[in-house]
Amino acid sequence: MVSGGINQGVFGFLDVVDWITQQIPPTQRSAERRVWGPWQADDAENTDVRFVMTREPASAIFGLFYQVRDSRRRDDFTFDEGWSNCVFGQVEPSGEGLRRGQGNLTIDLDVCARYSQTGERGLASVGFNTSPDADNPSGKTSLQIVFDDFLTLDQIEEHGDLAQATNATYLYIESSAERRFDFLFFADVNGEPAGSTELERVAIEVRWDEEGRGQAAVSLSEGDFGALFIELNECWDVEHARVYYKDSHDLAPEEGDSASCPVLD
Repeated sequence: MVSGGINQGVFGFLDVVDWITQQIPPTQRSAERRVWGPWQADDAENTDVRFVMTREPASAIFGLFYQVRDSRRRDDFTFDEGWSNCVFGQVEPSGEGLRRGQGNLTIDLDVCARYSQTGERGLASVGFNTSPDADNPSGKTSLQIVFDDFLTLDQIEEHGDLAQATNATYLYIESSAERRFDFLFFADVNGEPAGSTELERVAIEVRWDEEGRGQAAVSLSEGDFGALFIELNECWDVEHARVYYKDSHDLAPEEGDSASCPVLD
């Protein structure tokens, strides 16, 4: 799933930032700014890359910028000219390292792929909060992702010119206050050939309590479904065994009793 890859990518990026800042001396430093690089990109011969970190003087908020520029114009630029942000955002740590805290990152594939000519495009904006709370002293989990016409190299290699960009929103929260997972995306779920313009809308909402009881609602609409709206509802107990199921169009037999579903805020 693309969202899972972005999740791993975000925290993998923060791990790399931690490693760079601890292991490699900066090329340039000032009171509130450090620069590492530039280096020749491994996967694009005409691209230089560098990493920049800033710090707001009155707070512990750090700005993070992974930047690219055309290496063929090195002689035309000064040290700080010509750079574009490939990955950028800010982090407010709540402990050692950058994995615990809150912040946001944006991946701009239009910029990242500008010199590699891969055809990748779109934005993925990620907001996260992994600060400790009462139930999760090592860090709660809150992750929000928005994909805007996001087209990766994997999609292009699989479908070629028929590859379709991803538009989706993803939310996962597990803390003392709430436990939820929401996923809204547009995709071919009705079996058309790749490249069809008829994409269906899929919405998933999941809630659960501290003991593991939960309920889920899935809806399918638009695209080839036309005016049809299909909804599926399911509940489960602390053993994750189904205690209730019903859908709006008799796709499967109804099971259990809705009174068995947990009452969730």
